[in-house]
Amino acid sequence: MLILAGDTTTFFGSVALLNNTRQIAEVNIASSSTYSERLLPSIHFMLQVNDLGIKDVEGFAVAAGPGS
Repeated sequence: MLILAGDTTTFFGSVALLNNTRQIAEVNIASSSTYSERLLPSIHFMLQVNDLGIKDVEGFAVAAGPGS
């Protein structure tokens, strides 16, 4: 199962791809822009580099926290 995970609990967020329990990609997001400006481009980049599309993602995981 391909899982897209996102963490916005701190100023420096991240997104990751997991194949079952194995992490296959991660993008750490360190920028002064808002999450709404950087989260989707980071996901797009990570999927593109791994020759995947959003339709390949079978599940989503998020970390609960303050975020923006």
